Amino acid sequence: MPTGEAYADWEAVYRDNVDRVYRMMFAKVGNRPDAEDLTAEVFLAVLRPLRVSASVGEVRAYLQATARTVLADTGGAHSGWR
Repeated sequence: MPTGEAYADWEAVYRDNVDRVYRMMFAKVGNRPDAEDLTAEVFLAVLRPLRVSASVGEVRAYLQATARTVLADTGGAHSGWR
């Protein structure tokens, strides 16, 4: 999806970005269960403040920033974190 367009709905936001967020989390924690949990935390955290009308680029940037915040908030609590 081009970065200047907007998503049609939340399902489209999730489908287009879940793998990207999961890969980021897995790269940081090194195991599937924690990466899946953290990915879910990211999407739950963005549901309220993120506008679905935001452009794809804005959504991706917000997801990335939220992912970094979620990782920082865990403080290494996930078992596989290096």
